[in-house]
Amino acid sequence: YKRLSHYTFTTADYTTRHLKDVFKLNEMQIFSMPSGIRVPETLPGREEARKELAEQLGLPPETRFIGFVGRVSRDKGVDTLVDAFQTILDQYGGLHAVIVGTGVDDYLTLLKKKAAKYGLEDRIHFTGLQSDIWPYYRAFDCKMLPSKNIRGIPFEGVPQSLLEAMACECPVVGSATGGIPDIIDDGKTGLLFNPDDPGDLARKAIRTLESEQETSKRVNAAREKVLKDHTIDAMGRNIIRIYRLHQVRLDRRAI
Repeated sequence: YKRLSHYTFTTADYTTRHLKDVFKLNEMQIFSMPSGIRVPETLPGREEARKELAEQLGLPPETRFIGFVGRVSRDKGVDTLVDAFQTILDQYGGLHAVIVGTGVDDYLTLLKKKAAKYGLEDRIHFTGLQSDIWPYYRAFDCKMLPSKNIRGIPFEGVPQSLLEAMACECPVVGSATGGIPDIIDDGKTGLLFNPDDPGDLARKAIRTLESEQETSKRVNAAREKVLKDHTIDAMGRNIIRIYRLHQVRLDRRAI
């Protein structure tokens, strides 16, 4: 980091601050460069996507969904979502939760046993890996990312699944850890909750579902932020900017 690299790019401001502190890097040696996303030119309508998901799961067409998309693992905190869902159901009895993605068999088994313990086998659906995840974001009333700290240390960069959901105008709730607060400006582009706290997650999910006008403002701000700063094109422009800065330095040295 200090001798062999001209510049270091990280995926999140949290990681940048951590490496600056550990390796004593200055402001011109390290930059946050979250991985950009490529948003499809066309997306399905929200009602169309919701009804197609209901049909896929054999549910009534009026069913509403919240969910998770990503790697189903302990560090992503999907068990926190399962714990929170029973509380959310107390207020929104017709809701279903959808877990999109795959992971280690032991953890998936644990999640399904937890759902069964709560009597939620028919309310929490595991779709496995899907080749096209965009319709799920469009179908959800709320996308959650309950990532945890690992041994007290944040591990999450800027998650692409949150960026994708935000680009799809899907309301987002994420844990206040790692790079998640880089893109979820609490109350402005989404809501943050305390990591590993299912009660707080449930409260933020319920707030998202019941405060439609407030949620709509956050959704619009979130999409605008992603399209401005977090597309693959925006990432490319930022990288080129750093390379041009380096070229200017080389030119000055030559002079």
